[in-house]
Amino acid sequence: MASKESFDLERFVPFLVNRVSARIASDFVRQSRQKGIRYRMWRVLLALWHYGEMRPIDISQRTNIEISTLSRILVQMNSTGLIEKKKANKESRGQTIAKLAGKGAACVDDLLPLYQRTEEAALVGLSEGERMILVEILTKMFINLSDK
Repeated sequence: MASKESFDLERFVPFLVNRVSARIASDFVRQSRQKGIRYRMWRVLLALWHYGEMRPIDISQRTNIEISTLSRILVQMNSTGLIEKKKANKESRGQTIAKLAGKGAACVDDLLPLYQRTEEAALVGLSEGERMILVEILTKMFINLSDK
């Protein structure tokens, strides 16, 4: 077991990543709540906006939202007109595809600039090179922790 003297919580990467992530989410949620968009919904909207229509399992993998939780979110988003769901194809047994609806695309158009400002605020003082290195490191960390 690590001793208190040899363990520096302020330099412990999981703790730092969580703090940054929570702060970014918190700042964004304050602004998005006015539009009725919760943070997990936002992640789904962004994924559909960026990648196009997807099966729920693919959305789950892209957003890191558990499939059971995602299913409930997709039902709510469909009922509020943020997304549309359709059958994947005639041969698929009940598989659905989700795609961004007009209302969802409008939310992304409205909220993405706010999210980008939050990102910019978090990165103040970092050079372009440092920003690129940060993205590379975070991407490698995610891959390291992904199910293979």
